[in-house]
Amino acid sequence: MIYRDFQDLHLSLLGFGTMRLPTTADGAIDEDTTQAMVDYALAHGVNYFDTAWAYMQNLSETVVGRCLKKHPRDSFYLATKYPGHTLTCDPDPADTFAQQLEKCQVDYFDFYLLHNVYENDVDIYTDPKWGIIDYFVEQERLGRIKHLGFSTHADLPCLTAFLERYGKEMEFCQIQLNYLDWTIQRAREKYELLEKHHIPVWVMEPVRGGKLAALDADSEQQLHALRPNASIASFGFRWLQGLDNVHMVLSGMSDMAQMADNVATFERLDPLSPAEEAILFAAADKMKNSIPCTACRYCCDGCPQQLDIPDLLHKYNQLRTGSGSTKGVDADAVDAVTEANLDDGVQLVKTFAQRAGCIVAVTGAIDLVSDGERCWCIRNGRAEMSRITGTGCQLSALMTAFLVANPDHKLDAAAAAVCMMGLAGEIGWANMQPGDGNSTYRNRIIDAIFNMTGDALEKGAKYELR
Repeated sequence: MIYRDFQDLHLSLLGFGTMRLPTTADGAIDEDTTQAMVDYALAHGVNYFDTAWAYMQNLSETVVGRCLKKHPRDSFYLATKYPGHTLTCDPDPADTFAQQLEKCQVDYFDFYLLHNVYENDVDIYTDPKWGIIDYFVEQERLGRIKHLGFSTHADLPCLTAFLERYGKEMEFCQIQLNYLDWTIQRAREKYELLEKHHIPVWVMEPVRGGKLAALDADSEQQLHALRPNASIASFGFRWLQGLDNVHMVLSGMSDMAQMADNVATFERLDPLSPAEEAILFAAADKMKNSIPCTACRYCCDGCPQQLDIPDLLHKYNQLRTGSGSTKGVDADAVDAVTEANLDDGVQLVKTFAQRAGCIVAVTGAIDLVSDGERCWCIRNGRAEMSRITGTGCQLSALMTAFLVANPDHKLDAAAAAVCMMGLAGEIGWANMQPGDGNSTYRNRIIDAIFNMTGDALEKGAKYELR
């Protein structure tokens, strides 16, 4: 096991994150499997366990506490977090902290974090009226907290301001860090800012909620050519091994197979080669148009429609980017929607629309528009449209106009808008001249929409209903 020194401690670089514990068929935590995973982790050198008040519907702390209780207290380091980001009433840090100690069945926490300090809750954390930070600084002085830190999804200005005010009290910081978020979530800048403040980095979402455990088929083929027996997730973990200020990598493992694979990855220090890193960053570029979601499931709490929002976004991203895989009736989606997998794509979109209770439109080589019962399969458009910034916005505006004009025929109106946008792309491309580029093409599309007639749309639309 790789270890990193933190003050006087010898921490395993791999930590067991408990936001995604194994579950039974009815959705309850599978405590037997969790116990086996905890035992395996400790037996193989993992000594850091991370939980939080809100994880697993507020049950993670209790289960983790029971599982760790079977082992000597000095054989592990336990971390949990104060849920300031979810407060709906006046904060009472003393009461919450007392409950956490009781649930985890410990007298102290080795590591304690202010959970998700960001723009919407930083005033709660820092308001002297509530005294939240002062309270936990005092608990550290009393020995009930050994090391105090914070986690954050804040953007740079908020993070900078917090560090300038409270950086001296914070011994470590947990951020979302992986090779995809290195740029799109400004993780590199956050990492460098924390380095400047001499604050060690704890990593959450190293494979982005599983998103980086499956890449597009071409990228996976290239990686397997270099390491035939390595999991795709292991490349993401090894990328993090190359960052010197990373002292902890938390993995939310959900089964024993993930545990065993991750432990094997962290048996020895093995940073990526330049060739491996180049493949990962190329794969990341292909995913930058997807909806960012780590499946933390916070959005599911209180959803009036009781939707599985992360699952729906996951399926949408698969169709949009052509990466990842699904199981059961939701067939494999390693490729974007094509003639070969059209039936599966139609089923996915119909399922998505049924669960969401709305009309769903997925654009790509073949556009799909469904209300859960019927699905329009539309073959208009040009591949070059994907290279233009703003075509999605144009389609949104166009669809709004069609829906407003046809409130009693929403599905057909949405489909007609998608047909028109694709047809405009064809017409615009046909009018391109030598030397024209993306800027001109965008305007050609706008002109084609402006000049479009009902007859032209009817003649040019290419679709079938399923």
